[in-house]
Amino acid sequence: MTRTLWPAARPHPSPLPGGLCMALPGGGLAHFLPLPWLDVSSSRIRELWLAGRSVDYLMPEAALNLLQTHRQSIAACWQET
Repeated sequence: MTRTLWPAARPHPSPLPGGLCMALPGGGLAHFLPLPWLDVSSSRIRELWLAGRSVDYLMPEAALNLLQTHRQSIAACWQET
């Protein structure tokens, strides 16, 4: 799959166990990690988050951190839809 997205990418040793790492043409690295499948929709996450309910364990921690950091602008955008 990574070859389809980035044909010029080259395999690179991954620092993370079970991960796949690709060196991108611009010099960056793309890390691919195996994640468990969660049957949850983005609409459900928005609904819970806007209601002030926990979305922990429904999305990656890095995404949660972004939601908290930019809470006001994200809430304003999501409430418009």
